[in-house]
Amino acid sequence: MYRPRLTSSGSVLASVVALSLLTGCNNILEWGVNEESFDVLMARGRAAIQEAEYAVAEEKFTQAVELRPNSADARYHFAKATVLNAEVDVFSLVQTLTADRPEGSSSAGSGASGIFNHEASVANSIYRVNRQVLDALEPIRHRETEGPFSDANVDLDLAVAYTLRGILRLRDTNGDGVIDASDLSPNDFQLGDEGDFSLDGIDNLPPEDLNNMIGDLNLLLDEGGDLLIDALDDSGLDVDELGDLIESLGGDLSAFYVNTGIPGNPGEGDNDGDGLTDEECMNGIDDDGDGTVDEDSRLSGC
Repeated sequence: MYRPRLTSSGSVLASVVALSLLTGCNNILEWGVNEESFDVLMARGRAAIQEAEYAVAEEKFTQAVELRPNSADARYHFAKATVLNAEVDVFSLVQTLTADRPEGSSSAGSGASGIFNHEASVANSIYRVNRQVLDALEPIRHRETEGPFSDANVDLDLAVAYTLRGILRLRDTNGDGVIDASDLSPNDFQLGDEGDFSLDGIDNLPPEDLNNMIGDLNLLLDEGGDLLIDALDDSGLDVDELGDLIESLGGDLSAFYVNTGIPGNPGEGDNDGDGLTDEECMNGIDDDGDGTVDEDSRLSGC
């Protein structure tokens, strides 16, 4: 076995150079930095954010998460870089959601409608980004990660992501994860903006697609509402208004489940969740005071 001999001056460096030449190693100057190391990726990602190179930052933090999926630090910064790279102004979006309610209305329909009616490219960008934010931050929320960020640090971020994702899930009418030409046009499928949530054009959707869409929306809004209970109102956002919007949107749209005829489907029975079945079908009165008449009957065929 070859053993490098020290030079008369005792230089280890000279011996290492000799060994590298014999073994065909790369230039030793390349050994100083491991391009794939976690710490290097995190440092370069943070530097890229500071320099507004958001695509580079997203790339570096993506690689960091791949190396250490349980790192809360990497996941949090990946979510931040993704939002910045997509040029999604989350604060402005939430300000839109929590805008003043229409006079005499009990819900913030115009705010949700403003998000819903974005042009397809913008809507899809927001929709995609919020999916990535959820994927990145949910493990932190569920305490499956290690690092400086705790569930409390991401509660409000997740609540906003769930809400925006939920509203735009209504645009993804076929549920394939992308808002595109294969979905119903917003011109055919609208979220009402008169202060009350209602859907027009639902007859154009296959019943199973509609039920899946509303089910996904309710899951997203339930998660968002639960998180708002724990979120601190120190962000400058109107958390109470956002909570009211979540409750109103989820409650109203649940009335549009369709009875597909399959036993146990969500369109059966008490679709509006008020504890009674088809009562408005019988008397034509808004018995539960939700602003909608006969919602059970229109769904279960009374």
